[in-house]
Amino acid sequence: ALDHYFHHDNTAPFIAFRLIQRFTTSNPNPRYVKEVATAFRTGTYNGIGSGVYGDLASTIAAILLHAEARSVHLDANPFKGNLREPLLRLLTLVRGMELQQDEGHPIVKMDNLDT
Repeated sequence: ALDHYFHHDNTAPFIAFRLIQRFTTSNPNPRYVKEVATAFRTGTYNGIGSGVYGDLASTIAAILLHAEARSVHLDANPFKGNLREPLLRLLTLVRGMELQQDEGHPIVKMDNLDT
């Protein structure tokens, strides 16, 4: 059953989209996703990879070496970037402020969450 899912037509674009979101940008261009999915399917990207379906070396190379991932001109684009989950943003703020927890007092107090 797992082989069927692994070789399904939607597996390569799904994995490509999710890996691009984690490594480079939250809103990838469809052409970028297509190239990474092709690298996943063929197992090669610019001579990198083993040529076997699902080769992660070629997939990661396609993600990191693609022009959209390395372009300096896209940094000014407001739609390019990586969004963080709200909890990660809060943790980053707490670490950056070097907050210390007092004994018996939580850093964040969550009361009345059901209202």
